[in-house]
Amino acid sequence: MQKKKNKSQIKNNGFALKALLGTFGIFAVGLLVFFIVDLIMPFGRHPGMMQIRANVFLLKIILSIAILGFSLYLIFDYLRSYLQVKNEMLLGVLLSIIAFMMFAISTNPIMQFMFRQDGNGVFSVIPLVFAAAALGTLAWVSSK
Repeated sequence: MQKKKNKSQIKNNGFALKALLGTFGIFAVGLLVFFIVDLIMPFGRHPGMMQIRANVFLLKIILSIAILGFSLYLIFDYLRSYLQVKNEMLLGVLLSIIAFMMFAISTNPIMQFMFRQDGNGVFSVIPLVFAAAALGTLAWVSSK
């Protein structure tokens, strides 16, 4: 009986090691992608900087609206499921999605303009708070 437990522990440790290596590999690839994009499109060091800024501004608007749209759909779907099942896990995911919705609202340049923020005020910190809240909630759900 003791030998089976040891084999199981060894097998689980093998998966943990593979997951750890995979996590660091994904992180390294993510950093590499940012370096490659910076080499291809050197924001801030390009002669046509005004056009690039306009394109980035428009891209930020489009992406934040897309995140907002996905968030609203997912809130509806998970809230409907939660109201039927009353599962703690569903509530955690729902709270994470709400935090991502707030992230989308706070990163939208239109909202920043409406509140007269230049990017250095409260709108430079709020998105990070919501992202941290979403990930913290998902970590809590994952630990259960």
